[in-house]
Amino acid sequence: MVKEIKIVFAGLEQGGKTSIIRTLERKKYVVEELKPTKGIERCQINVLDYVINEWDFGGQAEFRKQYLEKKEMFYDTDLLFYVIDILDVDKFSDAINYYKNILEILREHDPKPPIVILLHKCEKTEEIQDKKIKELKDLILSASNSFEVEFFKTTIYESQTLMNAFSHGINKISDKANELSEQLKELSAETFADALILIESNGFILGEYTKDEESRKMVMFIYDYLIGPISYMYKNLQSGEKPERILFDWKNKGYAFLDSTKIGDFEFFFIKYSKNPRKIVQKFVLRSMLRSSEQIKGIIKAYFG
Repeated sequence: MVKEIKIVFAGLEQGGKTSIIRTLERKKYVVEELKPTKGIERCQINVLDYVINEWDFGGQAEFRKQYLEKKEMFYDTDLLFYVIDILDVDKFSDAINYYKNILEILREHDPKPPIVILLHKCEKTEEIQDKKIKELKDLILSASNSFEVEFFKTTIYESQTLMNAFSHGINKISDKANELSEQLKELSAETFADALILIESNGFILGEYTKDEESRKMVMFIYDYLIGPISYMYKNLQSGEKPERILFDWKNKGYAFLDSTKIGDFEFFFIKYSKNPRKIVQKFVLRSMLRSSEQIKGIIKAYFG
């Protein structure tokens, strides 16, 4: 059964909301040609069995005032992405105040939606002092009492940073996310993996399991490194030219194993990461990973069946 989800993208003008949505839609565009959103733009993204209705709230002051007066625009929000241009330090105060006003509306209804804060345009973070970013995050957390909030640094020039944040938000409101995580945990144990992530072909992370924070950081680093070129390769190569499996040696960091599988019209990748020494990887991990393709297919079919 297809489930509809309402996602709101909000923030000040010129913060990058529209370019973020277009990146997620995988539409071709030129950044310099994007114009500020007038009012609210709505679009849909289909992610497997979800129909995601995205509401792009224009950030100009006149429109922000209208939204806050017409509270019903925020009603039934399943997930809020709040975008802050971290290069525009002078507008941090305005961004916090608008955020607080939105939360006042959302507090009127239960359940309260999870919130993902996008610290956007992080490609130039060297221009911003770490102290400033920490102060900003502290102010947001202070204002977010009773809401579940997480932060992601993002840039449209590294689309995987957006896809990671977007995936994380969707999984927060997925009915089956915990069930999928448990199945991935079992598979990780069977295959001697310290981390495993399941990815849709456009880079959307369907689910993940990691043994510890160190493993999570490493597997997400591998995801950031691989997903762009791998997605491009699988999209442009003929079926007979596509490698089914790739093993990566990350020197003293461990080993990553990338596999692919196709179910119907959908193509999936899964990345497994192990910190085990080479001999253990060769004798146990690789052999068990090769057997896990059918298990992954079973998990996907059960999850979306």
